[in-house]
Amino acid sequence: NNAESEETRKAFTMLYRNRAADKNLEILDQLVAKRHELALLVGFETYADYTLSVKMAETPENVWDFLDGLVEATSGKAVKDLDRLKAFRNEYAGTSMAEPLQSWNFGYFHNQLLKTQYGVDPEEVRKYLPVGPVLEGMMDIYQQLLGMEFRPVENPSVWHESVELYEVYEDNTLVGRFYLDLFPRPNKESHFYGVGLSSGNQHPDGYEIPVAMLLGNFTPPSEDLPSLVSHGELNTLFHEFGHIAASMAFKGKYAGQNGSLPDFAEAMSQIFENWIWDYDILKTFAMHYETGEVLPEETFRNMLDARNLVSGIGAQRGVQASMYDMVLYNRYDPDNPAPTDQIWRDLAEKFVYATYIEGTHPQAAWIHINTHPTYYYGYLWSRVYAQDMFTAFEANGLLDAETGKRYRELILGNGTQRPILDVVEEFLGRPPNNEAYIRSLGLE
Repeated sequence: NNAESEETRKAFTMLYRNRAADKNLEILDQLVAKRHELALLVGFETYADYTLSVKMAETPENVWDFLDGLVEATSGKAVKDLDRLKAFRNEYAGTSMAEPLQSWNFGYFHNQLLKTQYGVDPEEVRKYLPVGPVLEGMMDIYQQLLGMEFRPVENPSVWHESVELYEVYEDNTLVGRFYLDLFPRPNKESHFYGVGLSSGNQHPDGYEIPVAMLLGNFTPPSEDLPSLVSHGELNTLFHEFGHIAASMAFKGKYAGQNGSLPDFAEAMSQIFENWIWDYDILKTFAMHYETGEVLPEETFRNMLDARNLVSGIGAQRGVQASMYDMVLYNRYDPDNPAPTDQIWRDLAEKFVYATYIEGTHPQAAWIHINTHPTYYYGYLWSRVYAQDMFTAFEANGLLDAETGKRYRELILGNGTQRPILDVVEEFLGRPPNNEAYIRSLGLE
């Protein structure tokens, strides 16, 4: 996104979107076919019918209605986003509005617009976010908010010297443990996620406490620089640590009731992304790695102003990916299976800005459609609930311990012990709605 050469940007994008295509396209075809066979064997019409039957959405029809509604709701903003970026590109590069904005140029011109008209340089912001203070600051927020205490374990038994182990306490009682494995190394998975390793559950001889892991791949420190994270990576960190907190908060009798339903589980973590968009919160740990200067408030205000610069296109990208996932597993025809590249081409007609590039195969390296089929819509589905639940903190204070305790006990600690809509309504004191989500995209 910062390379000055368009040729370089295009070459990188083509390579990146063709990762593993030589092997994985065939494997994906086999996965989709076998999953369809499985669904038929257990009495469902499609694999999507099978997997959605135990999720909040319940049926493919409900998911399609949800996604179609988002296409309509976001199209107007997406048009404005694209016109804004193209107008800037034209001024910057001397092109015309008739010339399409290529996918490999989207991020570049977005970054240039942030720098030149909003005064936001993501690489300069990174200098205020060294990993050490960021982790300490994030943990302080979670601890204060949720009434937990995280204690580092000295000389832990771990699988690599860079891995850290923490014990979690509530009222001086050990309630869980989690590992931090945050830096790359040879043969390590390249993804970033928080995951439970074992769930809390009741045994005849006592309660088995949960264990979880936060796995990431931050840029490692060098001789000249500490590890620095971008604001986007900070967003991912706050989100994924929410999964750790959820694992620690569960105190149910049965391990199988931990983790909530798949299309609500992300809401419990997405809510925490909001804390990094509050300056009073951010300034407690966002300090320049050399000078100790706090991130300037003017820079933050500029970031806030630019937050929804491409929110319409961003939302539509999520919808497009969700629809791709649903087409694979809900509209599969075993007698005439659609080529997985053709699905991208067909979906392009629905969206203001289609990101598919002819000659690429992004589905080959897309983990969700491999390991979490008919899951991707859940990021959008759950965000509606996340933003609605956040209104309780907006009303009572982002570090209000009482609201945090209620959130920990009712939402994070519930899993599937009680119906999700019941606990959400109890937490909010009213039925949930999508008003806060729409507002968060700047679509009012």
